[in-house]
This record gives sequence, structure tokens and C-alpha cells, in this order.
Amino acid sequence: MRKRGLNKTTRELLHTSNGKLLAKDVLEACMLRTYALSQLYDPLARDDNERVRVDPKTGAEEPAGDAKQFLEFAEATARFAKWLAPYQSPKLSAIAIKEAPSELQEETTFTVNIFNERGAQVAKIVDGEVVEDADWKAYLKHGTKLYDSGKDVFGNDYGPQLVGQTPHVPDMTKTALADVTDDAFWSPFQ
Repeated sequence: MRKRGLNKTTRELLHTSNGKLLAKDVLEACMLRTYALSQLYDPLARDDNERVRVDPKTGAEEPAGDAKQFLEFAEATARFAKWLAPYQSPKLSAIAIKEAPSELQEETTFTVNIFNERGAQVAKIVDGEVVEDADWKAYLKHGTKLYDSGKDVFGNDYGPQLVGQTPHVPDMTKTALADVTDDAFWSPFQ
């Protein structure tokens, strides 16, 4: 028999929980102990040589283990496991997410100021206005097809570009590249 007092596991639990034994730790300890006791009485957990025992007084063979005791401890183990499960298994729950407004509540306007290499302002463009060819050509490499003609490599015109909008890619260009791209690729450029 063990000396009276707290065992090592209980002392460690008390130390880690600031002197308070947590209910989940007690449940786990009880579950493990009743499980160990059920294994002592399990009549099927013996190998072939231990399945029967001989009563020393009568010499009669009796089955090893005690089915009644085994079932009592197994039921107690199951109860402790059921009570402990919510503390060991994560609980997932739905989170309500507020829907985005269907349209902007407030219109935002952008102003684009274009400066030359000396820092002097050469243009001021307000959101939604057409960007003049000279304004966006300033950012292109001289002598390229796009710079010289305002057209892509297939000869398709980009058309007017508007401040505050993603550049529109010509439909003919999308069709020409359909073998190597899909609609998802073009989605930002509609």
C-alpha cells in the first residue's frame, strides 16, 4: 500500500496550476486509474497460459480475471472519458461574417499629378478622366511597338485608359492568347 499523501503526478499538477488542481486533470487521472484497474480484471487480456487459474484449496480451474469487476471499471472509465472529452477535443463553431456592402457607401476620387524628370508638374488628372497618350508614354521604353503605336504585340489598340481604372486588355488579344491563358488570368483587366 502507498503512503498517505499526494503522489508525484498530483504534486506536479498542483505546482503547475498555482496550487489549484484543475477539474480536467482530476478527470484524466481518474480515467487513467479506472482504465488500469479494468485491465487488471480483464478476462480476455491474458495469454493462453493465464486464461485459467487453479484454486489452491480445491484444485478447480477458474477463469482468470473477473468479468463483473472488469465491466464496472470499464464503465467508470467510459464515464470519465466522456466527461473529459470536451476539454481535450477542440470545439469548432461557425463564425458569422458581416457581408460586404453591395456598393460603396461613399465615392472616392483620386487625383493623379504627373511630374517630369526635373520634378515639375506637367499634368493633373482627376479620377475617371482619360489619360492622354503622352502622359502614359512617358513611362514606356522609346522605340517599342506600344510606345510608337499605342498597340499591343498583336496590333490591337488598348483604347482610352481612364484614371482610377485597371487598364483594359483588348478582347482580340485575349482571344489570341486563349490557348495559354484562362479567364481567371484576365479577370483584373476586364
